Amino acid sequence: MKLNPGDYPGIIPVMEEKAAREGYGKITAKVPASVYDGFVSSGYKKEAFIPRYFPDETDLYFVSRFLDVKRAVDPREERCDDVVSTAISREKSSRPRSLQDPYSCRLLDDRDVQHITEVYKQVFKTYPFPIFDCKYIKKTMKENLIYFGVFLDKKELVSVSSTEMDMENKSVEMTDFSTLPEYRGNGFAACLLSRMEEEMDRMGIRTFYTIARSMSYGMNITFAKNSYIYSGRLVNNTNISGSIESMNIWYKIREHRNKSK
Repeated sequence: MKLNPGDYPGIIPVMEEKAAREGYGKITAKVPASVYDGFVSSGYKKEAFIPRYFPDETDLYFVSRFLDVKRAVDPREERCDDVVSTAISREKSSRPRSLQDPYSCRLLDDRDVQHITEVYKQVFKTYPFPIFDCKYIKKTMKENLIYFGVFLDKKELVSVSSTEMDMENKSVEMTDFSTLPEYRGNGFAACLLSRMEEEMDRMGIRTFYTIARSMSYGMNITFAKNSYIYSGRLVNNTNISGSIESMNIWYKIREHRNKSK
């Protein structure tokens, strides 16, 4: 997730030993350009990247090693490719709708924790982080996540998202988009993303990115419409909604943030 320079290169055999012990099929890592060649020489391959990710404008690479060769091939690749091409073709289409009564959007806090987990439980069968646990949500709120929500009549939480911030590197992952099934099709994800970007701009965040489900037309289109750039796919990467899915990387860099400094 985030490499401590002091752990390199020793972390590579440590990860491989653990993966072998636990029977993992894939190791994936986010690493700076300075160690990229070392990971490649150890059998890793680039799946995606974010240029100028770090404050010194060096690149970030998503690298992976497939311990199970079958895991390196996604049988749904054709659909995944169509999702990306469709999203890119829509990038200059109409702007997202704004919320209208009876819906409203605001930042979430401790009083909303139970409702957040209830939304997640209805949307996801499984998830790579314990988002169904109220204690986990409270913990992340105090650390590096801000949660956002869309409400019906300012009472019922119907859609949720979050920003996972890395303040050291002035970057943020736009993540955990979830809308209750009966409220989908209202453009809530786009409205949430707009509100998230406003808040991150206010906090001086420079690099925005997302790890989107590769078979979701809606989410990939949402990011393409908001000027995010597609930069690769993490094949068979994430246990979400009951199965292992490939994930797409989209990013956007706020140039004005860099220039203002």
